[in-house]
Amino acid sequence: VLAATGLPLGFLFPLGLRAMTGRHDGFIPWAVAVNGFASASASVVALPVGIACGHTALVIAGASCYLLALLFAALFGLREKAWTRA
Repeated sequence: VLAATGLPLGFLFPLGLRAMTGRHDGFIPWAVAVNGFASASASVVALPVGIACGHTALVIAGASCYLLALLFAALFGLREKAWTRA
């Protein structure tokens, strides 16, 4: 079950880096730093949240973070397309 979920989610960050390459090279180190911070923070916060709120709340919180990242990626992509047309 974890591999079936983790494998597709593991592709998102490298795909995002590939999309940034050549257009926003200066932001790639920031993206790596934010990803590292979020990964470390999530692993620390997951245990107490899981104990206090339960596994379902933990899964919902994780899914919400991925949906928020997807929203930002979609907004950034739309804005990028608008800039390249002008």
